[in-house]
Amino acid sequence: MSALKYKIGDHTCRVVVGSSLGKTMAVLTGDLVGSGKLFIICDANVFALHGTAIEKTLSRFALRTIVIPSGEATKCAAQAQSLHSWLIDNGISRQDFILAIGGGVTTDLAGFVASTVLRGVRWGAISTTLLGMVDAAIGGKTGINHPSGKNLVGTFWQPSFVICDTKYLHTLSEREYRAAYGELLKYAALIGGKTLDRIIDFVERHSASERLLESIIVDCVRYKMTIVKKDERETSGLRMRLNLGHTFAHAIENTLGYGRLLHGEAVTLGLYAAAELSKSVRQSPCRAMEKWQLVVSHSMKSVPKRRLDPPRLLSAMQSDKKRKGKAVRFVLLDRPGKPILVTGVDETLVRQAINAMMHAWKK
Repeated sequence: MSALKYKIGDHTCRVVVGSSLGKTMAVLTGDLVGSGKLFIICDANVFALHGTAIEKTLSRFALRTIVIPSGEATKCAAQAQSLHSWLIDNGISRQDFILAIGGGVTTDLAGFVASTVLRGVRWGAISTTLLGMVDAAIGGKTGINHPSGKNLVGTFWQPSFVICDTKYLHTLSEREYRAAYGELLKYAALIGGKTLDRIIDFVERHSASERLLESIIVDCVRYKMTIVKKDERETSGLRMRLNLGHTFAHAIENTLGYGRLLHGEAVTLGLYAAAELSKSVRQSPCRAMEKWQLVVSHSMKSVPKRRLDPPRLLSAMQSDKKRKGKAVRFVLLDRPGKPILVTGVDETLVRQAINAMMHAWKK
């Protein structure tokens, strides 16, 4: 088991990574709930597999549990309002605690609801997907989707703890597990060095010992925590580097319709396009970059084929949160380990990157 923590102002968030962490969940939750009520917001698939065991572990608390549908379509204003009503109808107070159990959709949505009900109630997360463990559950970004774009409505609301229990990964579908490769390869490119090599090896082999998997998760969490501590609200641009590939990915999700691809699958496509655009903008060949992009292209083979409309994709990018005025800002790579933020990229180069990604995807 590995325990980390980061502090922002007076708030401390603990992140625990390991396997079979039921006792840890009970202890951390108990320290925060006290005599208050514990409100659980749980993904439907997770509850079907693990709900009985989770409620048994937390049975000494005054539990209130609600199960929400799985999938990206759940991350919407209507579902947020429904959760607000459920919490208020059950008498939530600021002394109570909200526990999100699920993947990135659940933690994004539940965190947003926690931040807005009663103007803010404490919350924590049990992350049950690999993508959630390495990225979505970490850092306090919460949000819901809007018809104009992904995560356009949201808050910064740090959890009290995040538990990354790898036992839940054994019950993930093959598709859900592989979808995390997008975020893993993102961190490989951002961190570089030995982490790049270890993640590439893991993705290529599609397997790892529990110890190696835990260490990879810890590497990603530690990197993100370091960034978040310095730039929680993206005021300096530092945190934006965590969006490598996401300008393309979010536009892909919005254009296709939320849920047509899993978020991590869209990120994989976005990484390939970002690599192509990086090469066009920087014009500096790098062997490590070529090796990384090759692994990204191999990962694209497992992404279900969908029909993309490049003009609509370009239009959707105009709603990207990172834009500066009307100019879209891209997170690109000078080389692995050295991300850069670029504004005012020639649209012709963006089109070429999209076309290259679509060609590689169809192979």
